[in-house]
Formats: sequence, C-alpha cells, structure tokens
Amino acid sequence: MTFFLRLGTDDAASKQTPALELPCTSVCKLRIKARTEGRATQVTISDRHYFSLVELMVVIVIMGLLIGIVVPKLQTDSHFHPSQWPVARNEVKIIQRKIDSLYLDTGKYPESHQDLLRGSDVEDWHGPYLAKSTDLLDRWGSIYRPWSEDDRFELMSCRPDRRAGGSYAEDDILGW
Repeated sequence: MTFFLRLGTDDAASKQTPALELPCTSVCKLRIKARTEGRATQVTISDRHYFSLVELMVVIVIMGLLIGIVVPKLQTDSHFHPSQWPVARNEVKIIQRKIDSLYLDTGKYPESHQDLLRGSDVEDWHGPYLAKSTDLLDRWGSIYRPWSEDDRFELMSCRPDRRAGGSYAEDDILGW
C-alpha cells in the first residue's frame, strides 16, 4: 500500500501542480510541519506495522509454553528411551518372581494376568501377588505379555514398538 502526500496549494481554483509529492509506503512514519495561514500544523501519516516489546514477550511466552507441552509429549512417544529399559527389566523380573510364587503356592501358572490380582478357585492361593492392576503395565503403557516356552511361563515387555519379535525383537524384554 502506498500513500501520496501532496504539499502545495490547496486552492481548487489554482491550476498549479503541488509543490511536493512524496510516496510513502505503509511501513514509514512521516511527520511534516507545514505553515497554514500563519499557524503551524503537523501532519502525521502513520500505519503501525511493528510489534511492541510487550507483544513480542507475549509471543515468546506462548511459544515457550507450547514447546514445554509438545517436547515432553514427543519424548514419551519416542521409541528410544534407554533410561527406561533397565527399570522395565527389573519390573519384569519382579513380576516374574511373583508368578513363580503363585506357581510354588498352587502348582499352576496363572491363566491370565488377573489371577495375580484376585483370588482364584485354585487351592493354596496366597495372593494377591500384585497390589494393583497398574503393576502389570510396562514403562510404555502396554500390559506385560505372557510368553510360554518349554512349559515355563514368562513375561515380556514389547518395549516401545509394542510388537513382539519381528524386526524389533532385540528391543523386547523377557523375564528370564
């Protein structure tokens, strides 16, 4: 957007061209003092197209809040959390010991995860072997999966990819 400021005679009867014609873009601020009939007048052309310090600070704070919310979310969804793997390994071993305790008490491995939490019809059940159902969730929010091999009941955490075996088999945590 371009403004033109014409200085000169304002008399419609006068056929004179303006004394001065200045192009002014919308980002400029132009102040001109002119004399009209003996008194000074000030003409200001100003389109405000800049940000104040307060507006910049508000934008920076909003961006900081968004980054503070988004970055941790991306980190928890990430497939690579090496700091969580040892904790998950220990949790698998603890739950595996509780499964083994159930087996020693009853002579049977649990048919489901719920057998560790609530009493079953099996004799010599001395549970609950886990305090709450969230004890069955791994560090990535998935339930530990049962894994049977050679008549032995094991637990596994599929870790971040949430898939057992496949091309990500090296990231699975097994209870043995």
